[in-house]
Amino acid sequence: AKDAVNSGKLVSDDIVTKIVADAIEEPQCKGGFVLDGFPRTENQANILDKMLANKGQSIDKVVSIEVPKETLIERLSGRWIHKKSGRSYHTVFNPPKAAKVDDVTGEA
Repeated sequence: AKDAVNSGKLVSDDIVTKIVADAIEEPQCKGGFVLDGFPRTENQANILDKMLANKGQSIDKVVSIEVPKETLIERLSGRWIHKKSGRSYHTVFNPPKAAKVDDVTGEA
């Protein structure tokens, strides 16, 4: 998955669902878990349903949050990642001290 992401490619549904499958097997998920932003496609949802059914589980609650389009655009378009460190900033909600400069390293 890391190679695909680093090269700018989309990660396949099979890889994404395998990552989720591994994660929900962790001890901290035994009492339940929240999936945020997953599944993103109908195929991912179908794979998830089958995966859970094989374990005798199913999705029992879904939360849908409706957000105005303008708010989504503002939140998404303001994101900035300092590539070397991976630190994330937001031009409105969490700006770096200097525009397009990492707060910790001082690198652009």
